[in-house]
Amino acid sequence: MPGAISQVKKLSEVTIIREAIAWVEGIGEDEIEIRLVPHVDAEVDPLLAKYQAVTEQARLLEEERATLQRSLAVGLTSHGVSYRDAGQLLDVSHQRVGQLVKQ
Repeated sequence: MPGAISQVKKLSEVTIIREAIAWVEGIGEDEIEIRLVPHVDAEVDPLLAKYQAVTEQARLLEEERATLQRSLAVGLTSHGVSYRDAGQLLDVSHQRVGQLVKQ
């Protein structure tokens, strides 16, 4: 909402403004998107931005790793590699290989 300004004592309370905007605008709270853009100072802000970017990269890499792990578990075992050997190659237990194959 252009011009909407709110102040809270804790970041966890930032979504409180969602209820106020919904009430003022007469719309549902689920129709409102809140974007938090913190500003601390010239030293901390770039570090926070980099941390957030690296965290997102890590999340994406973890998704890719999990997909590859499952594909490899299926591929290895379908070519006759035992669950135990596949587990050693993937650095997981043979039980985990079984779970990955059944997914």
